[in-house]
Amino acid sequence: MSASTSVRLAQRMAATGTLEPVRQGRPPGGGKLAPHADFLIGWVEKQGDITMPELTAKLNAKRGVTVHPASLSRFLLARGYSVKKRCWRPRPVALTLLRTAGLGAATV
Repeated sequence: MSASTSVRLAQRMAATGTLEPVRQGRPPGGGKLAPHADFLIGWVEKQGDITMPELTAKLNAKRGVTVHPASLSRFLLARGYSVKKRCWRPRPVALTLLRTAGLGAATV
């Protein structure tokens, strides 16, 4: 073990009383979309075939939040929504809840 590692471990022990590693990665929380979750999910439930670019534009126009469509997709996937392609609809993309995404299941 190097001298600098020993010093850092001694400093950590003095400051925290433990040698447990600290948490890595992003801090817990929902990011900048968390405060707008109710609005986003409401819009998706009201219009299940809304596209990510349309949802992005609506969020920017109504709430003043600029995000990438991929961020919205990850946000909705984390909350149980998936994108289902339905060929028999005029607009082929619909957002559905994962737990209801079966044959003949209702879309959200």
